[in-house]
Amino acid sequence: MHKILYKATILLVAIIFTLIIGTAIKACNYEAPAPQLPIAENVQKYERCGTQAYCEELLKDPEYKKEFERRSKYLDGIQGRIAQRTENVLKIPVAIHFQGVADSVSRECLEAVSQEQIQKLNDDFQRKNTDRNLFEIRKGMYPGVEAGAVEFVFQIANQNHPKEFGLQDDDLAVTINKVTGDREFRFAGYLNIFVFDIENNILGYSPLGGATNGDGVVIAPFAFGTATACGKFGGVADFEEGRTLTHELGHYLSLNHIWAVQNNCATDDGIPDTPESDSPNFGCPAVNVIKCGSQDLFLNYMDYTNDNCMVMFTKGQSDRMSNWISLFGQRLTNNAEIVISNPEEEDPVAEVPIQPIDPPEEEEEEEEEEEEEEEEEEPNDGKSWWTAFWDWVLGR
Repeated sequence: MHKILYKATILLVAIIFTLIIGTAIKACNYEAPAPQLPIAENVQKYERCGTQAYCEELLKDPEYKKEFERRSKYLDGIQGRIAQRTENVLKIPVAIHFQGVADSVSRECLEAVSQEQIQKLNDDFQRKNTDRNLFEIRKGMYPGVEAGAVEFVFQIANQNHPKEFGLQDDDLAVTINKVTGDREFRFAGYLNIFVFDIENNILGYSPLGGATNGDGVVIAPFAFGTATACGKFGGVADFEEGRTLTHELGHYLSLNHIWAVQNNCATDDGIPDTPESDSPNFGCPAVNVIKCGSQDLFLNYMDYTNDNCMVMFTKGQSDRMSNWISLFGQRLTNNAEIVISNPEEEDPVAEVPIQPIDPPEEEEEEEEEEEEEEEEEEPNDGKSWWTAFWDWVLGR
């Protein structure tokens, strides 16, 4: 009798203990819903890109439309092939034209912001941006998509400037309140960047495939450069990584938005390795964004996301831009030999080979080690201590 009472008491204690442990385990295993990254307030305040509307205006000119269609057809025809490769890294001479600059803003400050912006630009195009791994760790979500890099480097011209702008040799090709509008034919042969206020709070715009005849891309002051500010010139929150220029130069080198012109799945951007899409993404989307039956490539520079959420071009996009430079950018590359001076001791930023990045594996290795340790701790007879305890209580 005493033995039965003893076991009954043990059984009652075990049941209470089981309830307590079960509640604790359930609490520990509870997973709160994954937080959704909010769309930034600035998305409502600013319009990411004005290229489509700008191109629609340009295409009203019959001669422009004819040349545009000729070039587009040629690029489409050699898609997947490289028009030309050179042993040396091609240089693209850049001129930056600030407009509406207050007297209190110094040239030194604007030159520093310009150099910082061009460094960011080269990092993005050369796939040296520090956040490039954001795509690599999600690469499995995008079958057939590889991140790409180009074989040219952007550099602010520093000699043999047009005479009308007061620039001397060794000066950077940075003009301040000397140019108005979005073209300056005296700077033909330069990749021109015009920085001025754009109506409707548009961040930037560009022709879809430039002419290199003094045209260029336009960037709003609050989207040029990083958070470093010179008066009104410098990136604001959500657009402080310099990627408005990366996006617009993609257009200048003949890249469309990843969803193309019309918002429907039947219209493609002409790049084989970008997943089909029907609309832009804003802010920093959740990981799982399905459009047109596939995972949307919102990490691409040609989408509308915040600067810190766009991190890559695809290989197909990079090849198309390289083809554009080879076929239609000779005026730029030829002029580089005249207007860019590179002392031998300088190390051009683009001449370092791009190395592929593997996703971090340390966490997976640690998890495997922990699983192996847990397996080793299990009794050889296959019974846990908990099972053995109940066998004793029930006399099994």
